[in-house]
Amino acid sequence: MKKDPKIRIFFDVSALPEVGRAVTGISRVILSILLEIVRLKSDKIEVYGISFRAEDLASGQQGRLWSLREISHAGNAVLKPNDIPDNLKDRLPNSLGEGDVVLCLGEQWLFPMTLPTLAALKEKHQLRIVSLVHDLVPFFMPELYWPGFPENYTKCVRGLIEISNPIMVNSENTKRDLQVFIGSSGDKSVRRITLGSELSDPGDFTERLSDLPHGRYVLCVGSIQPRKNHALLLAVWRLLLARVPQQCPRLVLVGMKGWNSDDLIYFFSNNPQLSDLVTIIEKPTDRELDALYRNAWLTVYPSLYEGWGLPIAESLSAGKLCLSSNTSAMPEVGGKFCEYFSPYDPVALCDLIIKYLNDPQALATAECAIRRNFRPHTWRETARELLQALADSDHVTARAQ
Repeated sequence: MKKDPKIRIFFDVSALPEVGRAVTGISRVILSILLEIVRLKSDKIEVYGISFRAEDLASGQQGRLWSLREISHAGNAVLKPNDIPDNLKDRLPNSLGEGDVVLCLGEQWLFPMTLPTLAALKEKHQLRIVSLVHDLVPFFMPELYWPGFPENYTKCVRGLIEISNPIMVNSENTKRDLQVFIGSSGDKSVRRITLGSELSDPGDFTERLSDLPHGRYVLCVGSIQPRKNHALLLAVWRLLLARVPQQCPRLVLVGMKGWNSDDLIYFFSNNPQLSDLVTIIEKPTDRELDALYRNAWLTVYPSLYEGWGLPIAESLSAGKLCLSSNTSAMPEVGGKFCEYFSPYDPVALCDLIIKYLNDPQALATAECAIRRNFRPHTWRETARELLQALADSDHVTARAQ
């Protein structure tokens, strides 16, 4: 029995070397929660990383253990060296031990050896494995993904569920989807945590953003792929050009060019009218993303299905109205502060945009209500919810203060 009273938490950081200079989506979730747990500076918690990349497993069957200093170099857009307590920067245990917690907060499906390695480590060391299910879209809507991915994704999620306790979800919608996916959770504890929405750095326009007109563009944040439904925006901007050609706002798409995006990008780039109205920005820094939100006229999120919808919450946190799809978890995120439309109805979204073009006071009123009444959820609150879930599931009485 391990005598050390500390809770040792190992974040699965397998995906972080691919982060580069920008942190988006699941990588943002991993690093933001890690950062806030580190910032709690609790003497009852030690934080490390563990990687199950093929090259990291080659050196040993348990995966490669990472110190916080190494993590800060891999994900330097969020975790900065001065955030790390000196006594934890380079500390690294010799091995995993009984009662240690491995946090799997996403993207395990990218690394095939993760599941068998975790299962073997759990049996050998009596580890606790805790997983966050972001969404089950590949299970419910496999047509939105490339061949083979839905099967690999759902197999990975089923495997994680089998070895994890508690299982965390990010919305009531995902919790309902999980119940359909597995039938019932059996003796598993399913806990909902709310994702944070604040960006790490306040920013201003950089040189590559300098051509954007402040306050005269619509911002859409999300990787360019079929599920995010950028095709709807193509139809909407064609309608806007036909109906209000002199008022048509610029569209700024922020996100990586993902699977099956080439045709859509070609259309945007080669339509004589749209090519000058659409800007695509890949890999923004946190400072750039913050500036893009705060200087937008409004934002739009036309996704077909989401487990949560970080860009909606980020938009509201910046005081900006979001025109959001009305499906899945997105109304949970936006509540009464968003305007909603069907992601299959370009006319409805076009009408909403024209409404605010014609009535600036209505937009000002909506923004005022957001600034006065919307309460952003912080990543620190998310971290505390996660730690509470760990404590409750293991009947631990110690709490991080």
